[in-house]
Amino acid sequence: FGFLYFLSIYVSSYPKQPNVQMACFYMIIGLILSIVGILGATGITYISYKTANGEVATFKETYLEARKLFWRVVAVDFLTFLVLSPCACSLYAFSYLAYDQSSQITPVFNILLFGSMSFSILIAFSSFIVIGFIAYDWGIRKSVKNAWRIFTDHFGVLASAGIILVVTPLLVNAILFAIAMVIESSLGLYPIGTLHYPDIILTLKDRPLANLFISLTSIIWMPYTELVVVIAYLKYSGVKENDLIKALSAPLE
Repeated sequence: FGFLYFLSIYVSSYPKQPNVQMACFYMIIGLILSIVGILGATGITYISYKTANGEVATFKETYLEARKLFWRVVAVDFLTFLVLSPCACSLYAFSYLAYDQSSQITPVFNILLFGSMSFSILIAFSSFIVIGFIAYDWGIRKSVKNAWRIFTDHFGVLASAGIILVVTPLLVNAILFAIAMVIESSLGLYPIGTLHYPDIILTLKDRPLANLFISLTSIIWMPYTELVVVIAYLKYSGVKENDLIKALSAPLE
């Protein structure tokens, strides 16, 4: 399921051909990959939940659970989009004004990048909703209410963990992007010290090697992120802790 999530990221970021036929083709592929990505992400959360409880999940069991929860997860994603869309629109509007004044893309990218990072504080909350589906087969309303209660009761540590879990892979990707630039462009080590992080991303966004690097980072980091969030959920929701949870949740003390 980590591979499914990896596939949805890597293929969707592969360079597209600018013509109508290919645009329609990639629209269909994008829809398929969105479904695959949701199933993969839900499967990762389910496996993380089982792992944190000392259980083993089979592929068939995980797929059936992800398929069962698919529409609930889609509904939560849609509701999240509606709630956050005013903030996102304001962010894009501010970015547009910055571009209109400077006529340079880098300041715009800086605003979008660091503005979007502010949403990282909600990572635990959004994952808690899905965990409620998995653990108790709750409906959307009850799972959201419970997730919000846990999140607000432990806002400081959960928000901090969310920021760390988002910033860390960004820093890793910055290094990997620089390595990709050296490999693909044969520019030597000199450009690494002269380019800023957004410039590296914009330079390599259509290069397969760079996309492969960021996808591999995701396939490794997302399961770890979900495991951390699941352990936090079990710890702060009052679930009886087994030895694995006690050992892994020690840094959350």
